[in-house]
Amino acid sequence: MGINGSRERGGVDVVVEEIRAAGGTASGVMADVSDPDALAARMVDAVHDELGPIDIAASNVGVRKAAPLPRTPGRASSPRTWR
Repeated sequence: MGINGSRERGGVDVVVEEIRAAGGTASGVMADVSDPDALAARMVDAVHDELGPIDIAASNVGVRKAAPLPRTPGRASSPRTWR
């Protein structure tokens, strides 16, 4: 499993070690996924080189924005509210 981080190497290393301790295979890579060149050249290539072909990719990228959350029920919120 390839684990990516863009700011804190320590957090990536912790997750990689937990996966390995549980018997899995993992590689940690630092790359900014908002930069297409970094994504291809650093993350995808590094994971492929270390672990082999990538069968599944999942993204859990978050963007931090200082703004209050809406006070509406989840189902009443539009996708635009969460951007």
